[in-house]
Amino acid sequence: MQCIMFTLNKLQTILLFINTIIFNHLLVDYSEYYTKNLIR
Repeated sequence: MQCIMFTLNKLQTILLFINTIIFNHLLVDYSEYYTKNLIR
């Protein structure tokens, strides 16, 4: 039982990490796109 909990915990951490990277990437892309349109 302890093993399963540990694995789930690790999985959650990895997923959170991936989500953060993806979100940051999208946010940066969006802001760049927005500023380019704003300047133009």
